[in-house]
Amino acid sequence: GTSELLPQITQMEYFFDTDPGFGNGTDIPVTADSLVEVVFNADFSSLGKGFHVLFVRAKDETGKWATAFTSQVFRFSNPYAGISGLLPQITEMEYFFDTDPGFGNGTDIPVTSDSLVEVVFNADFSSLSIGFHTFFVRAKDENENWNIAFTKDLYKFSNPDEAVWYPAPAITQIEYFFDVDPGFGNGSEIIISPDSVIFENFLADITTIGTGRHHLFIRVKDENGKWSLSSVSPFCKKGLQVFLEGPYETSLNMMSTELNNYNLLPLDQPFDTDTSAIWYYNGSESVTAIPNTNIVDWLLLQARDATSPENATSSTIKENQVAFLLNNGKIVQLDGESLISFSAPIENELYLVVFHRNHLGIMSSSPINLDGDCEFTFNFAIGANQVYGASNGYKELKPGIWGMVAADGNGNGIVENTDETAVWKTSLGQAGYDNGDFDLNGVVQNTDETNYWKPNLNSGGQVPGKSSSGEGYKSQVPE
Repeated sequence: GTSELLPQITQMEYFFDTDPGFGNGTDIPVTADSLVEVVFNADFSSLGKGFHVLFVRAKDETGKWATAFTSQVFRFSNPYAGISGLLPQITEMEYFFDTDPGFGNGTDIPVTSDSLVEVVFNADFSSLSIGFHTFFVRAKDENENWNIAFTKDLYKFSNPDEAVWYPAPAITQIEYFFDVDPGFGNGSEIIISPDSVIFENFLADITTIGTGRHHLFIRVKDENGKWSLSSVSPFCKKGLQVFLEGPYETSLNMMSTELNNYNLLPLDQPFDTDTSAIWYYNGSESVTAIPNTNIVDWLLLQARDATSPENATSSTIKENQVAFLLNNGKIVQLDGESLISFSAPIENELYLVVFHRNHLGIMSSSPINLDGDCEFTFNFAIGANQVYGASNGYKELKPGIWGMVAADGNGNGIVENTDETAVWKTSLGQAGYDNGDFDLNGVVQNTDETNYWKPNLNSGGQVPGKSSSGEGYKSQVPE
């Protein structure tokens, strides 16, 4: 009955020493089932002589990978050494707690040299503080090679007899955090009732983190004020994320939704209004109502199929898709919620172009993943190197957060004088959905010129196009 509640295991793989990335290990044939038992022969032929670590992991039907099972192995120069008694002699053993003091600097464990040894010893716990610790044991062979340390989690009690006569201390606090440790007690708290053993389900809030791969850390504190080691789980926050400079609010790391608040967003896609704009698209997409109060504006996406970003010219466009941009940078379909996906087949690599009607366009500098647990996920906001051409035509909005450059009012791919004279100035003082409204607050005003057009003047876009004079301009995306 229990197995019916578990997701089916659909894939298994193994690798040695260094993680090649999910799905890139050596495949282990497996018949999909909730519980599987496999026997396989790992290929050791490419391993060097000495100690190695074998990793085995599985993926379930939802696309989630398990934490890898690990086992220590030793590769002999002679494949029959283990059988013929030619194992190297173990000459030294040592142990230590928590922090590696360096090879040979641990506490010595007396050992008689032999190929196989069995030792019983008493570790000295006297210098340890009360609480959780990690115990390490390792050995060195006659060739001066140290093995990977055996580890064991342990807890030191204030009274040695507590381990026998008293229950484990009550857990009083649980917290979680993502990627970077904020310090003990500074994570997001999980509300619990103190107890020695706790089973708790909770929903981690991932709204504050960007799209892409992350690690979830969970740890507990006991009634003595001691924190445990953190458990770590890798995961992927799927989707596409991008920021626009104009509506971006630095203090909130969000974009304003004033066009939406004032009911100024059009119900028909707006990229068919100017045939001379590099983003011109004559699709008929529309909505009966703006589906989400967090929508900032419309975007146009292009899927380009090429062998490299240099070759991702406009002739490689496989599909255009209009979308909505939410205030947290997430790009969604026209229902206001669903993640973006493309249906056109990709023969080489998929490079994604993002257009907005009065910001410079951008293209991903690396291919969009079309397989695995992070399928069709890309975060443009985390660095200049996320876009082709880097900081040329792209802008740091605050330390560590990048966005699309505002004030390309005529959509020709350059912030130039005509964006002021022919777009901003002709609409100055007017309210509405206007390309001269560079900060997207619903009014064309002086701050659109002073805060966006002037600082960005002469910025060159990263998507091919032509200037208003008909002359080509230097673009970071190949024409």
